[in-house]
Amino acid sequence: MLLSNRGMNPAEPNPNSPAGEKGRVLIVDDNEGLREVIRILAQDHGFKAVEAADGLEGMEVLENDSDFAVGIIDVKMPRMNGIALLEEVRRRHATLKIVLISGAEVELAMHAAHKDPHVVVLPKPFTFEALRRAAPELDT
Repeated sequence: MLLSNRGMNPAEPNPNSPAGEKGRVLIVDDNEGLREVIRILAQDHGFKAVEAADGLEGMEVLENDSDFAVGIIDVKMPRMNGIALLEEVRRRHATLKIVLISGAEVELAMHAAHKDPHVVVLPKPFTFEALRRAAPELDT
């Protein structure tokens, strides 16, 4: 679960931060609730969020559009997991910043990310501040 340490209600985006003003974020996670919270917080910080429910959907999005500031990808998902998606992303978009998020598969994520300077692993649960530190692109 993503937790906000700002004391705000994540269901109420900041009306003073138009979504998409700062760029776009790709959120790939099979947990709809977590995608929604990340989307709302990204929008609250001026980003437009595009969501995908698994790795295959994430690949479809990236095949048609690769203009993202950062991709936030869960490791454990059905159909195509986050590690397989990361490998496909690297073939097509070598420098896209990726934050791999994981609860139970942190070691697997660390192994996949260890030699890639554009990948950061963030264990669940995390705060939006931790996500911003992992992806400075979100802190513009």
